[in-house]
Amino acid sequence: MLDGINGGEIRAHIKNDNTTCNLPVVIVSAYGKMIQSLGTYANTGLNKAFLIGHIDRELRWHFSSDKKKQLCFISRTTEIINAAKGDMEHVEYHHIKVNDDNECLNRLKLNKGQLLYIQGKVQTHSFVDAKIKRYKTEILALQLVDIIAPVPVATVSVLP
Repeated sequence: MLDGINGGEIRAHIKNDNTTCNLPVVIVSAYGKMIQSLGTYANTGLNKAFLIGHIDRELRWHFSSDKKKQLCFISRTTEIINAAKGDMEHVEYHHIKVNDDNECLNRLKLNKGQLLYIQGKVQTHSFVDAKIKRYKTEILALQLVDIIAPVPVATVSVLP
């Protein structure tokens, strides 16, 4: 992160220079605290999940194996994939869990069909079903943000 550097000024400098004007410029903005929350990982890796999807089914309360109360729901994400036969829709279903002490549950009223931005971490656990060991992958949500309406296309600009 570059303290005191304005991304728009950097972009203008790059685009106004004849030697770099044809380079694509992507500027990513993030909260400083979020960057700090990543810490120093060195070679340990990073477990972060970012999803934008709709709540697909009714929400339910569940108790985890360590007796934590969690809100559980399925989030449905949809992508359009460019294939040789034309655009295809690809849908994924994600199991989401939110601990009941997560402050976002106090400020959001969650409903089936609602569009959410979900930030969390991936967790996989095993269980035995009919003498067969199975695995389930879930997202433990740390942050939920209600996306009220899509951004109008007219307000979105793509930099060359």
